[in-house]
Amino acid sequence: MLENVGPEGRVYLGRAMHLFGWAYSHHNVHCRRIIETLDALAAETGETVQLCGLRGNKYVVLDCRDSPGPFRISSHVGVEVPIPWTASGRLLLSHLGDDEVQAFVPAGDYRLPDGRVIPQADFLSDIAKARRQGFSETSGLADRFTWCMAAPIRDRSGGITQTLCFVLPVDTPEAQ
Repeated sequence: MLENVGPEGRVYLGRAMHLFGWAYSHHNVHCRRIIETLDALAAETGETVQLCGLRGNKYVVLDCRDSPGPFRISSHVGVEVPIPWTASGRLLLSHLGDDEVQAFVPAGDYRLPDGRVIPQADFLSDIAKARRQGFSETSGLADRFTWCMAAPIRDRSGGITQTLCFVLPVDTPEAQ
């Protein structure tokens, strides 16, 4: 399952783990449908489409189809990002009350990469709005060039466990 990597004796997930992941994603009906959906949405829209979720108290891209255009906006699969930086995070926390969100999200996670700070009250208001409207949008948060639109993927009990997210240039015409 693990392999030595590099001269310093570092250990990393090996080929067996890759094969297990590949087999899981190709033989699990739910995963196959998600892969097909990501492929279809990216082809239809020409934009970056991501499958997103939570790992602990961080947001993570679980799978991604990048825009086919010459200028791509994307994040790497598996990289943990503070939840307040994302449209998906607003949906993924929409089942929590304000006190639960405040306890769950580390205080430092409201600081954006450019130094701006998202007021906690604004983030809580955004979560409430996402809960009401059933989707979430953010513009210019993680970087000033992106507009993110997230839609929920619900489990059998109606909970939001994952999201589909479009990552668009911030100046994309609203009609598009």
